[in-house]
Amino acid sequence: MDALQNILVLDAGNTRVKIGAFSNGELIASDSVANEDIHTLLDLYPGFKMVVSSVRSDTETQAILETLEATLIHASANLPFASKYKSPTLGMDRLCNTMYLHSRAKTRYAACIDLGTCIKFDLYDKEVGYLGGSISPGINLRYKSLHDHTGKLPLLSKTHPEQLIGNTTEQSIESGVIRGIQYELDGFVNQYESQFPGLTFFVTGGDAAHFDIHSKNDIFAVENLTLIGIYELYLFNI
Repeated sequence: MDALQNILVLDAGNTRVKIGAFSNGELIASDSVANEDIHTLLDLYPGFKMVVSSVRSDTETQAILETLEATLIHASANLPFASKYKSPTLGMDRLCNTMYLHSRAKTRYAACIDLGTCIKFDLYDKEVGYLGGSISPGINLRYKSLHDHTGKLPLLSKTHPEQLIGNTTEQSIESGVIRGIQYELDGFVNQYESQFPGLTFFVTGGDAAHFDIHSKNDIFAVENLTLIGIYELYLFNI
């Protein structure tokens, strides 16, 4: 295993492709790239080994692999921890987030809160392994659902509601969606803390900056948590 090899990690999520460049075992750059610009990575990162983790369809994933001549990290990869998840459909993003917890968390219990297209909680126990978690719609999915499944509600994108009691339709939606997510996060954090003593939280995802997560335990914001998890999983499998 050569951890010093230049490696470009791609996290092909539901809405964008995030990239992380690793050299000498360290993350030296991170960014995101549009689907139509993926081929430019070959020129931007010459000599880098391309590694892909994807939650997209098989067809979309295969197109990325062929464009970059990349290696796919998949759900059947070898893991350094046990998994208590009973479904065979655990997403690669959640698996790689758990890999980060396994590699970097210092406490027995650690949880990742990933605020992106979906809101995901994933719990790891150093003595048992991956325990599972939860999935719910993120900001844009909630806005889109309200718009698509009603006759007159507008499609919004605001991330900071002006007030608790909305006195317009727009303000009412904003309060319900954004404050609803905040209360959801508060509730989950409180329940996790009550059941798992000394739990450490790690927060990531594109929408993480829009919410305040309060915990009596340690909590760390890690912007590139999933990318680091992909990298760690790749190293474990070579």
